[in-house]
Amino acid sequence: MSRSTIVLPSIADAYPERSSKLASGLDGLVHRCAGRLVSPRGHKRRAQTVERIVEEQARLIDVTDAELADRVAGLRRALRSRGIVSELVVDGFALIREVSRRRTGMQHYRTQIAAGLVMLDGAIAEMETGEGKTLAVTLPAALVALAGVPVHVITVNDYLAHRDASLMMPIYEFLGLSVGEIVSDADSKTRRRAYRCDVAYCTNNEIVFDYLRDRLLLGDRASALHLQFESIYGERSRLQRLFLKGLRFAIVDEADSVLIDETRTPLILSAPGAEVDRSEVVSQALAIQEALEPERDFSVDHLRFEASLTPAGRQRLGELTARLGGVWRSTRLREQLVRQAIEACHLYRRDQHYVLRDGKVQIVDQHTGRVVPGRTWSEGVHQFVEAKEGCELTPDPTTLARISYQSFFRRYVALSGMTGTAREVAGELWSVYGLRVVTIPPRRASRRRYLGTRTLTTLERKWAAVVAAVAAAHERSCPVLVGTNNVATSEHVSTLLSDAGLSHAVLNAKQDDREAEIISRAGERDRITVATNMAGRGTDIKLGPGVAGLGGLHVILTEFHDAARIDRQLVGRSARQGDPGSYEVITSLEDPIVTNDRSTALVARCLRASSPAIAPADGKPIRHPIVQTIVQAVGPLLLRLAQRRVEGEYSRTRQRLLQADEKLNSRLAFAGRPE
Repeated sequence: MSRSTIVLPSIADAYPERSSKLASGLDGLVHRCAGRLVSPRGHKRRAQTVERIVEEQARLIDVTDAELADRVAGLRRALRSRGIVSELVVDGFALIREVSRRRTGMQHYRTQIAAGLVMLDGAIAEMETGEGKTLAVTLPAALVALAGVPVHVITVNDYLAHRDASLMMPIYEFLGLSVGEIVSDADSKTRRRAYRCDVAYCTNNEIVFDYLRDRLLLGDRASALHLQFESIYGERSRLQRLFLKGLRFAIVDEADSVLIDETRTPLILSAPGAEVDRSEVVSQALAIQEALEPERDFSVDHLRFEASLTPAGRQRLGELTARLGGVWRSTRLREQLVRQAIEACHLYRRDQHYVLRDGKVQIVDQHTGRVVPGRTWSEGVHQFVEAKEGCELTPDPTTLARISYQSFFRRYVALSGMTGTAREVAGELWSVYGLRVVTIPPRRASRRRYLGTRTLTTLERKWAAVVAAVAAAHERSCPVLVGTNNVATSEHVSTLLSDAGLSHAVLNAKQDDREAEIISRAGERDRITVATNMAGRGTDIKLGPGVAGLGGLHVILTEFHDAARIDRQLVGRSARQGDPGSYEVITSLEDPIVTNDRSTALVARCLRASSPAIAPADGKPIRHPIVQTIVQAVGPLLLRLAQRRVEGEYSRTRQRLLQADEKLNSRLAFAGRPE
């Protein structure tokens, strides 16, 4: 490492960001394939640098705090005059490591130092869950901030942004660096103050929308000359009203979630639209869709999350709307309205895609399991869901600006990240963002025990097996974490456990105000926790006294998620940092991931149909052992196949969105307009 690609600030850079285009055609295909072959560079050199940092830090142990502060000041001057060069990286990481030891009692392990070097080099550090990514990020973040470059540490939710900023604050304060945090309920003044700090912890949603607000303010007069000239107006200048100071350097926590999973839909900044009463049209569309027959008149594709009318359905729709006027006279508009009504009724499900709070429809993020305040579905879908639930219809919003996550993060001058699960999407991370994935070996060998996968023929049998597994672990006084996909399923499991007399806690979008308390106790003896994806990323479940001797935390995976990486994240809540732990998988052939895919659903139905029951004296059905063997062998493969199909479809959706975004940006640039 001679010099980092991180560019030091310049007076001319009033709002720095990078502009890049997506490789297309054959070049794009080659670039994407190359991402799967790109190899991590410099393992040996990185290991040597780590040892130099450890040796340098050992020389600082007997130095007084005052002398250490003087060294920090000297490092700051050197970084701003010479840039981020190898010898200053060694000195800087050693200083930061010693400061962390003194101020937090935590000293970066060698694996965390290696991860810090990877992130400083503009790559994704893949660390096993529980290896301490929160502490590792302070090394590159603090060093770059000391060089005078604003740093954004971006994570997936408010809880983690607040937690990480608070935990790491003592390190940054000793180094003379200011730290800000941006969460969903922060006002404009608080946001501007936080972004002007040396290191800003924020969520991906908040920073993207704040960037869009900046783009609206800047318009087509965003040159450095314009902005510098306007600075003579002081507080009234646009520079003072902007939220961000540009896009210089970002470290993305849970990088695969932010850069991959959440990029299938564009982010749209909107304003309340005109007060147009659509209630009558929406009610009519909902009534019409009830008169249509599934399969004959319309089909629903759960994989692509869309509905379509059949030729018979279009004809039937024409008959049903023949006596209606207005929009129903237009073939295109009436088909669009009824498709939206069908999607609202057959695809958007309460306590899965949204929850009802205070008479309002609030969207649940499918990747984090959390409610996203203020977010609405576009193109009128939100109003249809509100009407379906009997809520007051909100005005159809007016779009002010839009951008995809891919386009936003590609604009950072320097980008890096960390996660526990990235190797599966290494090709996409390289092709879209130019980010390599470097795997960091764990500090200690994993003690996680896999207790096997059971596939049951029906949901009823699966949930009975889950309750039995929870009861068995509870008898040993082991803490248990039961992972589910959505709010409705978590509440169903909660009901079953209550019926079985098993006391437990539930963590989902309806209990997000108790998240910290529930997580803090999830590793205690005799504790049972049922959770959605809220417990799947970033949560550190610490074992209570004596729990390690009982085998540690036991995780039960009850449903496959849309990506195998998300399953690995949930499993990673156990056996962290060398602690013992275990997990098992209990699924069924009636799980949504199977039934929503036509090919695998057909095979699953055949397996269930070929599983004859014999009625013995006690009346309980007994499955034929040969058929059960087949189900156990084929079932997991079937679920994995369905999961792979979902992953493939989502990958194609992300690619189509990015290509569409590139075309739109080209048109807007030609027209001289922002996003």
